[in-house]
Amino acid sequence: MAYTNGGRQKILVAIQSEKVASVYSELAGNGRFQIHILNNKYMLKDLSFLSTFDFLITDIVNYNVLKGRLIGLPHLIVLMSRKEGHLFSMSEGIKAIVKKGAPDELEIALQAIKRGDLYISNEFRLLISEKSNGLLSNKLDSPKENLSNLLTKTELQVMRELINDKTNQQIADTLYLSKRTVEYHIAACMRKLEVKSRVGLAVKITRATLLREQKNEYIV
Repeated sequence: MAYTNGGRQKILVAIQSEKVASVYSELAGNGRFQIHILNNKYMLKDLSFLSTFDFLITDIVNYNVLKGRLIGLPHLIVLMSRKEGHLFSMSEGIKAIVKKGAPDELEIALQAIKRGDLYISNEFRLLISEKSNGLLSNKLDSPKENLSNLLTKTELQVMRELINDKTNQQIADTLYLSKRTVEYHIAACMRKLEVKSRVGLAVKITRATLLREQKNEYIV
């Protein structure tokens, strides 16, 4: 990760807003970040320019410009309103989804990215969960549909509860399973989907669901 003089990390802000400068003044004021406001949207196509930054904060409009060219870009943070949720499909390279008008969440998102985590605003966790739950339900209720050869029906049921942020005990109570059985199924899903944590599992299921919604097929 690149640093500016004095160890400050560089953030490029590329959003469609006249108030953009004031929104990010607090981040610039803490001395740990150098903020650059993008004035020329065509620079989003200049990968050599983008690669000089540590973080890129953008909105759904400019994100769509970047889609398909995310490899090698700075850590990407997408700002989104709830009404834009249907326009969004998660892609590799995104490190955070933050609610528009919530600058306090940006600091949290930046810290999460530094730890190597993915950050999703609580509002969008719920929105994504609702979409995921609906698609998984349709698959489970339709005997003619096959979600994946990787996961069993019980594993899919466990995943449906997991992405609704339930604990292992709550999942066990809902599905009338023992807690140990739930733990076994979660471990099996983690192994099959090649992730190392419950969070990673939820993210991968969520990402696959969003891609399924966009392409009309479920791909894990």
